Amino acid sequence: MRELERIIATIESPTRAKIIGALEAEASEAERVAGSIRRRTGPEAEKKRAARAHVERIGRILHFLHHQTPAFSATKEDEELCNLIVARLWAHGNQ
Repeated sequence: MRELERIIATIESPTRAKIIGALEAEASEAERVAGSIRRRTGPEAEKKRAARAHVERIGRILHFLHHQTPAFSATKEDEELCNLIVARLWAHGNQ
């Protein structure tokens, strides 16, 4: 799973649709990872927990992109990422 900030930063000529597509692909990959882990204890359980947390964070960011308002459960880090997205969209003439 890649860091979301890095994913956003690597999108050339970002548009809302490109960002949503990239985040949905990342969420699918994280869900695949979480679903492939069967152990419920130890390091494998931690990987599964991290993958699920990653999917939840992506969901909060996607909520912002779809509704232009932060999700109720958004963290400070989520809001900072949303501000980064808005700044990138504005810098490239997209809202």
